[in-house]
Amino acid sequence: MLVALISILSYLAGIAFFYEKDLLKSLKIIIFFSIFISTALFLMERSPTGEMLYFLLICILWLPLAIDDLRSSSVNRFFLYFSSFLSCACLFMVRKPDTLEIMISLSLVVLVFLVALMIKNRKGSEAIGPADYSAIFSFSFSLSSHSFGIWIILFSSLGLTHSLVNKRQSIPLIPFLFSAWCLAYAYY
Repeated sequence: MLVALISILSYLAGIAFFYEKDLLKSLKIIIFFSIFISTALFLMERSPTGEMLYFLLICILWLPLAIDDLRSSSVNRFFLYFSSFLSCACLFMVRKPDTLEIMISLSLVVLVFLVALMIKNRKGSEAIGPADYSAIFSFSFSLSSHSFGIWIILFSSLGLTHSLVNKRQSIPLIPFLFSAWCLAYAYY
């Protein structure tokens, strides 16, 4: 467990310094994500090895995307689709999601799309980027059905807090989707 924590935090630090050359901003990013990852790993202490490996794989795949989205509000589409596919495909190695979980994930993406479409029709601007749909599906696909609510509440709260603190109109969703997923996946 300690080796996994040190490894993933070292990976996080390397990515943060790669994307963000400013030391203070890099440290903020490292501290933010390390809180969620460390807490999740602590909660997963007695989890099966497969669940732990899946969690680490998701961290490896999604941390670069989360940091890139936080920094520039855009992500590499190829890496996004690769991460999404691998996240969903590798889940079947750990456990098979039931039909209800798949339907909830699809319904969640459709619901978000409809809300974003209504906002676009009212305001005339995009409310959510195309990359966020893929991230929402990938993260929700791996959650158990009773953890969706806490995940939605967590990432919404994190996004709104970020918007208020930084006085920004646009909110990069992938960092908050990922951070909230860490806790929701580990706790349930």
